[in-house]
Amino acid sequence: MRFLTLFVTALLCSALTAQVPQAFDFQAVARDASGNVLSTQSVGVRLTVRSGAATGPIAYRETHAVVTSSFGLFSVAVGQGNTVQGEFATVAWGSAPHYLQVELDGSGGSTYVDMGTTQLLSVPYALHAGSVDCPTVSLLGDTLKQTNGCFVIIPGLSAANGGCLDTDNDGFYNNAACPPLDCNDADAQVNPGAAELCGNGTDDDCDGTPDNNTDPQTFVLFYADSDGDGYGDAAISNSACAQPVGHVANDDDCDDSDPNIFPGQNCSVLCTAAEAAWVSANFADYREALMNAFSNCLFGNDPTACIQNSLAGAGFPLSAECNSCGITWANCVRTNCLIPCVQGQAACNACMNTAGCNAGLMQCFGLTDADSDGWPAGSDCDDANADIYPGAQEVCDGLDNDCDGIVDDQLNLFADQDEDGFGDPNAPVPCSGVGVSNSGDCDDSEPLTNPSATEMCGDGIDNNCDGQVDEDCGPLELCDGLDNDGNGQIDEGLGLGQACGCGGVVICDGNGGTTCSQPGLPETCNGIDDDCDGLIDEGGVCGCAPAGTPCSDGNACTVNDIEDGACNCISGAAAVCDDGNPCTFDTCNPLTGCVFIAAPAGTACDDGNPNTINDACDGTGVCVGTPVANEVCDGLDNDGDGLTDAADPGLVLVLCENQIGVCNGVQKTSNLCVTGTWLTCATSDYTSGSAAYEPNEVTCDTQDNDCDGQVDEDNVCDPCSGPNVCNISGQCFTSGQANPVAYCQVCNPLQSTTSWSFRPFGTVCIQGTDCTFSSICDGLGQCGPLLNRPAGTACDDGNPNTINDVCNGAGFCSGTAMANEVCDGVDNDGDGLTDAADPGLMLVLCENQIGVCNGVQKTSNLCVGGAWVTCATSEYASSSAAYETSEVTCDTQDNDCDGIADEDGACSPPAAPTITGSTPLSPSNNNTPTLVGTSDEATIVRFYASNNCQGAPVAVSDPVSGGFFGQPVPVGLNTITVITAKATSVGGVVSTCSSSFTYMHIP
Repeated sequence: MRFLTLFVTALLCSALTAQVPQAFDFQAVARDASGNVLSTQSVGVRLTVRSGAATGPIAYRETHAVVTSSFGLFSVAVGQGNTVQGEFATVAWGSAPHYLQVELDGSGGSTYVDMGTTQLLSVPYALHAGSVDCPTVSLLGDTLKQTNGCFVIIPGLSAANGGCLDTDNDGFYNNAACPPLDCNDADAQVNPGAAELCGNGTDDDCDGTPDNNTDPQTFVLFYADSDGDGYGDAAISNSACAQPVGHVANDDDCDDSDPNIFPGQNCSVLCTAAEAAWVSANFADYREALMNAFSNCLFGNDPTACIQNSLAGAGFPLSAECNSCGITWANCVRTNCLIPCVQGQAACNACMNTAGCNAGLMQCFGLTDADSDGWPAGSDCDDANADIYPGAQEVCDGLDNDCDGIVDDQLNLFADQDEDGFGDPNAPVPCSGVGVSNSGDCDDSEPLTNPSATEMCGDGIDNNCDGQVDEDCGPLELCDGLDNDGNGQIDEGLGLGQACGCGGVVICDGNGGTTCSQPGLPETCNGIDDDCDGLIDEGGVCGCAPAGTPCSDGNACTVNDIEDGACNCISGAAAVCDDGNPCTFDTCNPLTGCVFIAAPAGTACDDGNPNTINDACDGTGVCVGTPVANEVCDGLDNDGDGLTDAADPGLVLVLCENQIGVCNGVQKTSNLCVTGTWLTCATSDYTSGSAAYEPNEVTCDTQDNDCDGQVDEDNVCDPCSGPNVCNISGQCFTSGQANPVAYCQVCNPLQSTTSWSFRPFGTVCIQGTDCTFSSICDGLGQCGPLLNRPAGTACDDGNPNTINDVCNGAGFCSGTAMANEVCDGVDNDGDGLTDAADPGLMLVLCENQIGVCNGVQKTSNLCVGGAWVTCATSEYASSSAAYETSEVTCDTQDNDCDGIADEDGACSPPAAPTITGSTPLSPSNNNTPTLVGTSDEATIVRFYASNNCQGAPVAVSDPVSGGFFGQPVPVGLNTITVITAKATSVGGVVSTCSSSFTYMHIP
């Protein structure tokens, strides 16, 4: 360890004798390298007397082993130590100058460290003086020069008392042993010789009592603070040296009777109480007028005056002084939020809050904004909630977010019973319930009927919910003796007069349809529907096609239909309607075939790009995601587009090194990104980036053209004359040029050509940042202090690949490196949450992605120990309503995700329903009897007023439960109605027609 020593030595004459002493005393204080005193410690000392020069030959050398005092002091007699070389008595003191070299070993050994060499000034005289009378060594270590030849050998600090320091160089010391004591050796204005000042709470003269001056001329004013809020009443003051109890040094309180009213809290230094109250209650009107004025005046010659005139013309009951609060706000917005305010109202509001513009406005007006949302309590319907204020977006939370007096207005959902993504407008549900936001479904029991469906001709249904039935299809020809379709023919295409039934002909049935005049004959092989059951030559009367012969069962949702050899066409496998698109709902219409419906916008999906997040359908059948990161200069493909650094047009550019003067804002071009590192900007980059740039200042234009921090230097504006210059203290400045050391002072020849003019109150003089408030001029030539925004204030650290950027309270912004949270046991996104505990965990797909399992993701609880657990049946079942562990539903989908749709007989046609009777029994005067019967479970039974299930159904049942149905069916009046029925399975497979049931209606 190296040791330092501070020496105070003196020649100490041993006695008043005539003998010349062959020794002199040496004292020193030993300290370590940090300046700490080595208290009561053994120290090894080696002293060497050199002749002629500090590095001259050794005349004498000795060693000592000493123990320091509690102050680190040790004393030795040079000449009486352990002699190493030479004899002290033979040193030729008078023949040449002599020097004392001091070496120490702080551990008490003999490994000495050289501490320096000093010339001995008085020793030759002392050792040749004979009997001398020497004074005691000076405590302060100042050089003592006496006529008897006694001197301090090495000037410095006092060794006797452990050291007296004068850190502030005011002539007074920090040790009571060196009186008088300096009570604050860090402040040169505080010492025993200083004058006591009033009102600063400091003991300036070190007499033990602060602010005890009795001269009234030095007294200062203190103001009464009756309500104890730290702000004084300007009307009540006392002159005193020390601050009286109940008084403060400021007079800023506008109501000293209420501790809840003070500057920044319902107390304005520029507005009266009435003005502040008006602004609080009418803030929306004032804010709108202020923003309009700001927009209209932003690019004018004098925005401040323009805004003031605009506000004055609005008719508000506010003085110009009070309106200056709005001007200060406008300057804050112009400085910090110009671009966000161009982008839109939401971005503008967010910036005005984070930049402190709104908070400054509240403070200037003296308004209360407890939740810091930019709206004062007088206009905010909930000043304790920052998400509630006039104009906020209404969300479904049971609150009036936008302060319009209505809770959750315009946020109702609508029931979607058929799950086609469109709700029933007549079935609203609360926004907190289960439903959809689109209310355009005109039949919420039929999933193929909705605003996105295609109109189907001839079915008598408004398929696309546009209020029209079979539009663009033209009218259908009816059996009524009229030309319904307008083609000049009557009842054409209806088979009138053709043979049918039991030798009869096709005739009109009186209801717009046709019937057979003599139905019911046995079926024969004659190409005629003899038994009027809707089938021709059925039952094998003409012989049957061989088994396996292709046929059509009339269902577009089956394929590979074949004859069974008994004249029956057997439905084949279900058509596979899977377009492989996670953003479509795939289904099948038995009449038209596969139908692909775009999933609602926001439906989760996977766009296949590993460098995007939050993938979601856009409502048109396309899956899109958000890029993970911006491209930066680091040699990596950050945004996953296959392009790196300068080759990527999306490379985020950075600023050049010099941002002074006209170089402010100049960015590096992409070609400066080389091998993952930004090169330094050259002169050419500044020249191309700023038209006003000059390598050396040559243009007199009030700009810092060479970006060195000076404006129009090197006499570029000489001679100093004319209407646009100021000659101040012998220097020439152009109009608008600021005082180099005081920005709030400016050359304005219209006011003065020989002295500085003052910039208007509110002019920004120190540009604020995300983490500092902008300082403004006070109108008197001085710039206010730059204040740091509170720690935790949102900011932007300029790094596009960090998140959660916040200020640290010391004016600096920093963020957390952005990364997506993945299942690896690490907190990837820096939010303090890991894996399943993080709501932002990136989910992955389950192992099986076949059939209805396509798109099923693992839930976060499957991330265990930093690894994904395999999906179980419950995951597939919870994520897909159509999932089945074994295929049971005929719905054209691969429900059990094994690659086969509707296998294991899931699509076998259901049995034809059986109508067993009616309630009431036939005959009856009830024209809507309830028909009862049996049908396969979950089938839907459709009833037809014909003996062969022809025409449109007259009634449709609910899904059959328990194998029995009971359905009201309308019948003809005063006639016999023949009723038949067909059953449709869940998958859309239709049964054969049932046996007919006859019902007679009587008057």
